[in-house]
Amino acid sequence: MESVKRFALLIALWVIAVAATGLVPYVWSHEPGSRRVAWLILVACTLTGVSLLTRVELKLRRQLDSDRRGS
Repeated sequence: MESVKRFALLIALWVIAVAATGLVPYVWSHEPGSRRVAWLILVACTLTGVSLLTRVELKLRRQLDSDRRGS
């Protein structure tokens, strides 16, 4: 059950990251320069963070699967 909760959280974070990426053209055309840069940094950090969390989750699942098979 715990892994399902983590997986659901990852999906929610990916949805937020994709939505933020989809808003980049709007922000780029309606915001001044400093806010554009801040938005791009926010999107880049969000995508990087979610990617790292996904990678960690996959490694945890593989480790748990190998531990179950070994026992």
